[in-house]
Amino acid sequence: MASMENYETNHLDRRMIARLMIDSLEYSINLREKFGVYERLEAFYERLFFVNINRMIIDKLDQIMILEDKVEREKRTRELYEVFLNYIEKTKSRSRESENRNC
Repeated sequence: MASMENYETNHLDRRMIARLMIDSLEYSINLREKFGVYERLEAFYERLFFVNINRMIIDKLDQIMILEDKVEREKRTRELYEVFLNYIEKTKSRSRESENRNC
């Protein structure tokens, strides 16, 4: 039986659980768009930021976690974190610039 602290079940490992959560989020976004809660552009950005980026991060972390060297794993995890934070900041900045142009 899987232990509670590793977030696995008898049928799903951590990666599958994460994928299932992201797939559910994408389905929710699609429903919101379908029923008019989100406009098309808003749904696009939700998918981009919350679905696609999370999938990329999971894939990259999977590659990092198989590294034998703990120091290298931690270094690459920090680098990924920094890249992600920089991406968010640049995206926020572009979004503000776009909003200012539209005003």
